[in-house]
Amino acid sequence: MNTFYKELYQNSETGLDNFLSFLTSNIEVIFGQQGTIVFLEIGNIPEINDEYGNKIGNEIVQYVASMCNEILPIKVSYTLYHFGVDTFMMIINHLDDDLVSSSFEIFEENMIHYFKTKGVNQIQLYRNIIPYVKPMNSIEAFYTFMLEYVTQDPETGLEFWFKKALSHFTKNIQHALSHFEKIVDLALHDDITGLKNHRAINQYLNHQVKHKKSTILFIDGDNLKQYNTVSYEAGNEMIAQLAQSISKSLRQEDEVFRWLSGDEFICVIDHDNQDEIYHLCERVRRNVEEASQKWLFPVTVSIGVSFWNTDLESWRTAIEQAEIATCHAKRMGKNCTVLWHESFDRSKILI
Repeated sequence: MNTFYKELYQNSETGLDNFLSFLTSNIEVIFGQQGTIVFLEIGNIPEINDEYGNKIGNEIVQYVASMCNEILPIKVSYTLYHFGVDTFMMIINHLDDDLVSSSFEIFEENMIHYFKTKGVNQIQLYRNIIPYVKPMNSIEAFYTFMLEYVTQDPETGLEFWFKKALSHFTKNIQHALSHFEKIVDLALHDDITGLKNHRAINQYLNHQVKHKKSTILFIDGDNLKQYNTVSYEAGNEMIAQLAQSISKSLRQEDEVFRWLSGDEFICVIDHDNQDEIYHLCERVRRNVEEASQKWLFPVTVSIGVSFWNTDLESWRTAIEQAEIATCHAKRMGKNCTVLWHESFDRSKILI
């Protein structure tokens, strides 16, 4: 399982599936036709941590997780979840109250005895054992069943468990959202340069306002293959340095992206004054040439420019035109800036 998914759907302490995993699981398969639901709660983990230290508290939690997987006969199928720090839920596809009750009584006795040998004398382990005789095909059916059960027997203490379950659900959702943001950030950024990537430029340009004129720079490195003769790492380091040099040469409000190929970059400039754009491109080109004198091999860049009217053409057309202009720059000897012109023949350039 992907690391991100593990962190989303598994409890970080025990590795067991968490409440979010339960909510997204196949409820009908997990519950089967009938069986038993067991809730276990270690009632005084905060007090144990305060008195004996977190190491003992963690060991108790791990012990419960481990023993839950061992107390039932092999033939009995079950699913085990760990909610928060101290709450466990087992869904057992077996309807035998005596077997389940006796198994957990033995479990509790063994646990208390084991930790007494470690000097821990006051472990509070609470359990609720709830049989069900009808299939459940959804989370809603599960909650309906539990609410009816609590209403019929308010002494079970399950109302408190529901409040805790809601708290765990909220925390899991918050956790999921934070990881979602990380995943989106990774998906939209290049891991070598730290720049936004081709996915990000799609998103950025698709949301550009109408009635606006912008400029697209297509920057392509010249003669970078010599780094391939050294090592993959040397090539990546050079690309990162190249990205940094380009970024430093632009204004703060300009956007720079790493494009599809390893040594291609696209910049979006928020105006279309040709003279200013040309001087900006030349500054980028000169800065790269000067900075790279200190690198393993000096490099240069060829820059193609297109002017984009958001009302008249798509950004894909503007990028294509800038790329064609870059190819003209390559043909002219590299290390120069070329502005797109309608006379450029795409079929003769992009070969």
